[in-house]
Amino acid sequence: MKPILEEVLKGIKPSPKEEREFRKMVNAVLASVRKAVPEATVVLGGSGEKGTRLKGTQEADIFVKFPFSYANKDISSILGKKLKKKYAIKKLHGSRDYYQIDANRFIFEIIPIITIRNAQESFNITDVSPLHSRWVKKHRQYVDEIRLTKQFMKSSRVYGAESYINGFSGYICEVLTIHYLGFAKLVKAMAKWSEPVTIDTERHYKSKNIFFELNDAKRSGPLIVIDPVQSNRNAAAAVSREKFNKAIEYSKEFLSNPSKKFFEIRSIEINKVNKDGSLFVFTISPLSGKKDVIGCKLLKCFNYISQNLIAHNFSIIFSDWQWENKAEMYFEVKNDTLPEKEVIKGPPERKKDFSRDFRKKHNDVYEENGVLYAVEARKYTKPEDLLSSIVNDPYVNERVKSIKLEKR
Repeated sequence: MKPILEEVLKGIKPSPKEEREFRKMVNAVLASVRKAVPEATVVLGGSGEKGTRLKGTQEADIFVKFPFSYANKDISSILGKKLKKKYAIKKLHGSRDYYQIDANRFIFEIIPIITIRNAQESFNITDVSPLHSRWVKKHRQYVDEIRLTKQFMKSSRVYGAESYINGFSGYICEVLTIHYLGFAKLVKAMAKWSEPVTIDTERHYKSKNIFFELNDAKRSGPLIVIDPVQSNRNAAAAVSREKFNKAIEYSKEFLSNPSKKFFEIRSIEINKVNKDGSLFVFTISPLSGKKDVIGCKLLKCFNYISQNLIAHNFSIIFSDWQWENKAEMYFEVKNDTLPEKEVIKGPPERKKDFSRDFRKKHNDVYEENGVLYAVEARKYTKPEDLLSSIVNDPYVNERVKSIKLEKR
């Protein structure tokens, strides 16, 4: 495995030249923002500051650390007014509003926070971010191992804590890699995971039961990772059961046949259509706005299409979606043409009120073994008819800029 990981690392680690160019660009922005907001301390954050950036990353976080005395002030508005004098800024909404600037096609997110000494002093989750960086930097020997973990998670399509992904955040990748002392040991551990998995790297609860100490919301998921710098927080709360299980299966596949392909960012494979199915592809232009909000709208559309197929008795063989500049949603559906009539099961005849309502709603009703049934003309007998109607569905059109359907 080691030679494979060494080869992968060469392809995902920024070259010295890229790193120099990154630092030059960052330093210029830091100097400019410091002049704009002299009362605050301005520092690089995120993977750039921790040293865990992946090659080709075109974005970075800048933290504008206001003094603790600003805790009761609207630091987002203060920062926005000052940045406007120097930059064309884009305001983004989060737990605390922040800003985005474009410097030579490189995206900087400028995030206002309050300077704190420990997590207990925080007023907002973003205030804790520099403490996360400080903790990760104490384990610098694992920066390349963390890069491998991030790339592995990206390749398996489980990377990202955004609400439309519900996967592993960059920080979780960092904590897990450090906890297991490197990528190789982490992937071996993941292959054996069985929920619930609990990880407490700093042993905040070494003499206590984590499940009794955390509230229901913080221990409801399959993975509990106690934040090393904030003992009452499950840093992995966003990880869904789907992404948790996907990471386990991907780890097993990798261990059974280690290969560079497990670190490649690939598009969804849509060329392996089952001979019993037809592939339908929706190509969508998303609305503009905050990425997390747009992503949630796209996810709602994907779920809505899936639910409609199921509700109309069509069998989904495969479905998935991906999103870069445009979104594509894939539905491989069994080719069956459904009967023109469908039987709808109703209530037991003895339930008089429900039976009366059922008979009013349907014309052709019959009783069998004490249960009412209705025969109705099926609205859609072929999946393409249903999916074509989705293109003009108001629910979908409210959430996208444009949508078109193609059968492949």
